[in-house]
Amino acid sequence: MESLQIDRRARMPGASAGADLSSTTRIVREGVLLQPCLGTVGAIEYLKAHDVSSAVIARVLSHERVRQEDQAMLAQQERGEIACL
Repeated sequence: MESLQIDRRARMPGASAGADLSSTTRIVREGVLLQPCLGTVGAIEYLKAHDVSSAVIARVLSHERVRQEDQAMLAQQERGEIACL
């Protein structure tokens, strides 16, 4: 069986360069920050409602390969510097 490999940073044909990436990045970041407040199920529901792929959801909510900026925000949230969304 063949597996399709897609670079998540690659731009899809016809897509605007910055708008979709920044929107998706914001949504995923919000989902990661919601997880400690609402729990994993709430974060999954939020991300699915915003059409985030299951592979991305699994990766970020398991804290596997989370971007450095998101790790820093989670640390701030744990210290109480950022309130739950």
